[in-house]
Amino acid sequence: MWTALLNAAKNGYIEICKVLLDAGANIEDSDVASWTPLCWAVYKKREDIVRLFIEKGASVNVIDEVRQIIFLFQSYLK
Repeated sequence: MWTALLNAAKNGYIEICKVLLDAGANIEDSDVASWTPLCWAVYKKREDIVRLFIEKGASVNVIDEVRQIIFLFQSYLK
């Protein structure tokens, strides 16, 4: 299910991400493919949002819909 935080992360809206997190949005919510807001920020190469999510305690190891571990930092640095 898409949440406001997932949408903000996917579209690069850092200020909205901050507001949503301050309001109690779940940083570990995921979409139907099990991607979290951090996954989307990494995929979209939004270093500012990646840093925000990590500072807020987002998990950096995520298991996606096919049970593979995504090493976010490795993908991000490519």
